[in-house]
Amino acid sequence: MVSSHNKTKLYRVTIKLLSPTILTKKYRRNIYEAISGQIYLPSRAIRGALLEAFAREISVRYGIIRKKCFSPESEEELCKKLVEEIEDPFLRIQPAYPIYKNIKAEPAGPFVFRRKMLLERESNVSSYSGNSSRELFSCIKLSELLGAISLEELIKKIPSVKEGYPKTLLGKLIIVNNSKIEEVDIPIMRHESTAINKIYYKAEEGMLFSYETLPAGLQFRTTIFDGLGFLAHFFEKLELGNEIEVFIGRGRTRGFGRAIMRFNELHIEEFVEKRAKELEKIGIRSTCALKALSPIIRITDGLHSRPYLEKIEYPPNDIKSVCPDIPEATLNLRKLGAEDKELWMIFGDLIKLKGWSTSYRGSGPIPSYYAGMPGNLYVYEISSSDPLKALSFMEITGTDEFSAVGYNWFKVVDKEEVI
Repeated sequence: MVSSHNKTKLYRVTIKLLSPTILTKKYRRNIYEAISGQIYLPSRAIRGALLEAFAREISVRYGIIRKKCFSPESEEELCKKLVEEIEDPFLRIQPAYPIYKNIKAEPAGPFVFRRKMLLERESNVSSYSGNSSRELFSCIKLSELLGAISLEELIKKIPSVKEGYPKTLLGKLIIVNNSKIEEVDIPIMRHESTAINKIYYKAEEGMLFSYETLPAGLQFRTTIFDGLGFLAHFFEKLELGNEIEVFIGRGRTRGFGRAIMRFNELHIEEFVEKRAKELEKIGIRSTCALKALSPIIRITDGLHSRPYLEKIEYPPNDIKSVCPDIPEATLNLRKLGAEDKELWMIFGDLIKLKGWSTSYRGSGPIPSYYAGMPGNLYVYEISSSDPLKALSFMEITGTDEFSAVGYNWFKVVDKEEVI
């Protein structure tokens, strides 16, 4: 059972799909397509599923209508805690990526390419069989990226993309298996349904829906940093052990998106110390490369945004934690000189965000911003009394107030194969 001491907790969470799951975006009217190449569970989707599951358990245990579990006027102590988390999110939930061949997948960086390799015949004669295979490779090493001092020098280190090379795999899911990069291949299923007229008992015209779904059995993994013992309190009060059933995505009333969420409590100090030692082995001192695990965005004036964080002051001002050992750090986005100019060391592409809301009362006007896409690389200069520990904490807490709602999550690049 998850313990309930009122102190900071860290959990490794596995989410297993028990039924086909519609994790999609709308393609055309009544047609929904899978999130191609970037199949992951955003932080806000995990938070919403978890809070709804807690509300369901509260309603069953205490006989409270589920909607009233989210009411600020509720007298039930657990309901009040739910409302507090909704109004001012403090759970720091890392985006959940799928498990493939028992390895957690991650988005490919902008320097990962796929090329076609011709296979030679098994013969003493040097000739080709006509068959081919695909090889994934990175065209630059991490040490070369961090050591570049000018754009011209960096360009020399990056081999040109020759004829026959396809475009970058930026954002596509990959794993590193025995030092070899492999593309993640998740089978996608298609489901179709139609609305039935309740009077004539026949299909409604124009109401045929087509969905692409993720298969049952697929597993995702994430971490949840709980600074106030919120989760442990719920698990103890509701006697849930270490798992809870949740629903994710569309079509919940028809059985889609049923999943089980399992929690494994980790010792924070040991976890951070182990990660800091891993970062020390790759020689991180004052410069580091961060890979985006979520969209990266900074709102400038409410109407405009930037797809990068020029400066990160860590830890975030809004983080709620009784853990006293989180070191302070300042990260400044690095620049490269180029023909009397200076350019940010940002590598990747943009995605468009169509808005979000963390209010249970509903959303207002929906903003539309551009952000850096998952897989983008950002090179930072870090200043801290303990930079390795600060970076290790940042991976599990996020960088700023937007991390609480699923944005601005990074992974420190520690393998040369994945940039």
